[in-house]
Amino acid sequence: MQVIPAIDLMGGKVVRLRQGNRQSATVYSREPYSVAENFVEQGAGWLHVVDLDAAFGTGNNLDAIREIASLKASVQVGGGMRNVGQTREMLCAGAKRIIIGSAATANGKLEKLASDLGEKMWVAADVRDGRISINGWKNDSGIPADAFLNRALKAGAGGAVVTDISRDGMVKGISKSFFASVKSKFPNLKLIASGGVSSLDDIKALGQIGYDGAIVGKAIYEGKIDLKNAVGVGGNAC
Repeated sequence: MQVIPAIDLMGGKVVRLRQGNRQSATVYSREPYSVAENFVEQGAGWLHVVDLDAAFGTGNNLDAIREIASLKASVQVGGGMRNVGQTREMLCAGAKRIIIGSAATANGKLEKLASDLGEKMWVAADVRDGRISINGWKNDSGIPADAFLNRALKAGAGGAVVTDISRDGMVKGISKSFFASVKSKFPNLKLIASGGVSSLDDIKALGQIGYDGAIVGKAIYEGKIDLKNAVGVGGNAC
């Protein structure tokens, strides 16, 4: 299982939010490339980059993403990509995997993007109260998470980043029951867990459940998880 450090970008800075609330942003660095470089030096094989400005519709951080993608690590990028042109632009910028959230909830859009991008396209299953949240987690789509993940599986998406919004940025540990339930329903879909990963025990638990990866954010920035040790615990397969 791959341990994947998160780099959330807003206004050219590395930030972390609590439960997706942009008003709760904590700035950890004004040098995204240096943060990413440090993660790679500690053994990260993948980086999870989210363009929060694009997700909220207030701009983009494409230049920073290009710089990060130049490092010797694979980069998966999410945030605000709603059409084929934007996804191709991100692939040209160096992304190896595109994470589609809000756009994938539209009728036929998920299938169209999966057909165009193949396994390079993953979906973002951002879950609150059993339903998919969209538009930077501001709105409830009304779509049950299970129905959304089933569409992704049938469309041929590479996998899904499953986020437990209630735990995201809270550094209180994962909900094992939540992630175990998702995996039990979709054993043949590659899954990366996000939301609440705060300790090596959380990482071990997700590996035991059968997840392919775990995204770790605030716990790294605040020193609760040593990335180098976590990479050793998680392994490299993804």
